[in-house]
Amino acid sequence: RNTGRLPSFSISVVPEKVKQRKRWKLQRTELGIPPFRGFRQWFRVPDLQLRSLPATASDPPILDRPAYFPYLRPRHSESAAVELRFPRRGRYVQQALGVATRFPFSFITKTRIVPFSQELIVLPAVEETDEFLTILPTLRGEFEIFVAGRGYDLYRIREYAAGDAARHIDWKASARSQALMVREFTREDERKLKIVFDNPAPGQLSEEEYERAVRLAASLAWHFSDGRTEVSFAGPGYAGAPEALTFLRYLALVKPEVKGLVLEDIPAPNAYNIVVTARPRGSIPTPVWVSSYVIFVGP
Repeated sequence: RNTGRLPSFSISVVPEKVKQRKRWKLQRTELGIPPFRGFRQWFRVPDLQLRSLPATASDPPILDRPAYFPYLRPRHSESAAVELRFPRRGRYVQQALGVATRFPFSFITKTRIVPFSQELIVLPAVEETDEFLTILPTLRGEFEIFVAGRGYDLYRIREYAAGDAARHIDWKASARSQALMVREFTREDERKLKIVFDNPAPGQLSEEEYERAVRLAASLAWHFSDGRTEVSFAGPGYAGAPEALTFLRYLALVKPEVKGLVLEDIPAPNAYNIVVTARPRGSIPTPVWVSSYVIFVGP
């Protein structure tokens, strides 16, 4: 916005340049006398050494390219649409913006820093990858078998088993097959699903494998949150509501942690579990295995 009485020319809104300041720390060491003699030194005395610390990684900025305004009338404001592309999930923070111009001398750039505090959470990609499309049919079949029970929508006709109610016997099907057949219905009121992200420890997966696991968990959470199934979520440190967007925000910021899940505490009454884990095969507890579809990631 130009609040002055004169027009402005060649204005650019640029991201703030973050200066990396070196950090130093005194560390305890020993000084050998005489120096540079290795094992032939006479004695060692305590000493202090000043060493530089590696720069801490900061959150990437939201705006990474300038927005250009060739002319701005006096006492007038302009806006420009800026296309933002984020290479990966996570938190993006903008602390300030720079208003720069090279007018009237093109070889000198004048920049004024304007405070601009903004935070943006980029959710993981939700996409139907080849891996997702390969898993989905089998997963849906296992889930439908798990929820088969007594309801109103016919699930299948099967042979009679001890304990089946006589009112569910299909007499026409029994006459055709020469055996007692019963109708089995889905439990529409108990279609419960829990999606579990078993966050691995640092170094257990490569960065590419870890990001693939996060995207897969996000895609499953978004796919099954269609209103037809009661979906809940679980993960180390996750205490959010059973809502897909809340879980996606958790996945957007998640990082490998040493403290993992206690898998024995996962199963919920009448709920089927989808577990995305990097644990070795054969290490899943039996109570979890019989009521879960386990997706193993990693080597």
